[in-house]
Amino acid sequence: MDHFTRNLDRRSTLWFRPPEAGVGTSPGETDPGERLALLHGWDTATLLVKNGHFTRAEIATLRSFAAERQFDVAWHPGMRGDEANHYNRLAKPTLYDAAVALLGPGRSAFLADYRFNVWPATDDRPFFFRFFKWSLLPQLAALRGQGGFVFLDTGYLVVVLALLQAVIASAILILLPLAWLRSGEERRVAPGPLQVAFYFLLIGFAFLFVEIAFIHRFTLFLGHPLAAISVTLAGFLISAGLGSGTSKRVATRWPQAAIILAVTAIVSLGVVYAMVLPPLFDRLMGLPLSAKVAVAVGLLAPLGFVMGLPFPLGLSRVSDCAPGLVPWAWGINGCASVVAAVMASLLAMHVGFTTVLGLALSLYTATPLLLERGRPAA
Repeated sequence: MDHFTRNLDRRSTLWFRPPEAGVGTSPGETDPGERLALLHGWDTATLLVKNGHFTRAEIATLRSFAAERQFDVAWHPGMRGDEANHYNRLAKPTLYDAAVALLGPGRSAFLADYRFNVWPATDDRPFFFRFFKWSLLPQLAALRGQGGFVFLDTGYLVVVLALLQAVIASAILILLPLAWLRSGEERRVAPGPLQVAFYFLLIGFAFLFVEIAFIHRFTLFLGHPLAAISVTLAGFLISAGLGSGTSKRVATRWPQAAIILAVTAIVSLGVVYAMVLPPLFDRLMGLPLSAKVAVAVGLLAPLGFVMGLPFPLGLSRVSDCAPGLVPWAWGINGCASVVAAVMASLLAMHVGFTTVLGLALSLYTATPLLLERGRPAA
């Protein structure tokens, strides 16, 4: 414990101690309260984590250390509520109450009711610094004269405002060109402008959602966000370009069902990858970076290839039915891509990247209903 007290005296630290022989090391043990201790001063809390149970001697040393320096012990195994909140007094023993709630059956209720978002980060939602809850905003606004906005998660709100800006700009750029579309052409074409708009919106959203979900997935595998962004974007864009280049042959061979076949392939591969990639990456995690990059590119190529088909296939269909809508379709898809990049991040913060991928595959599934039956009007 001397090593522990020296480190604690110098600065607040998260301290790990090797397990003692035969103490708290049985496989499958799941009682975290026996392995944690928490103490605090007036401005700092220190959490101690042991790979094993804290012994009575260690707890006694901790309590003695805290009393000599007038630190409050907020949690240790076997602690009672009346032992907290003696020196740096709060209105109530908040940290002790939080520890009891988090270590007991009321954990979920405590996390849900807490004013800030303090749910643990996971691989699916790795947002360690997202604390904002919308229910907190009125309280912070009421305390703005007392510095309440210091507690505002500005990074989250910046993303929300960026999304709002992108949506407004996209709505203007999508709706305004309708004033120049000839009403006669709109009556003669099938599919009409509404079907065209939704088709290119959906594939724009879906493509970006898949791309961002896989960037995150490959970040865990490649070990660094920059590497994952570079490899994933390059893999998707190159393979999607190759897929687009073969779209004419696909349309010629299956003129009645090209979009349906492309979407079926996308959804099938997406579902398979969602199930297979986590265990596969676990087995391949020890490979060198160059081998991981090769594996990543090889995995991304088939999915990227078929994801490159819906846009040119849809554009060809629109060109046959209503050539005047082709530039508008390009613009709609571009707007959707901008909005989707921001929206995917916000959705992942709330529901996780796996759900974002599932939503993308659902959007792809809806697209054949919009254009597959479209034909030039007689």
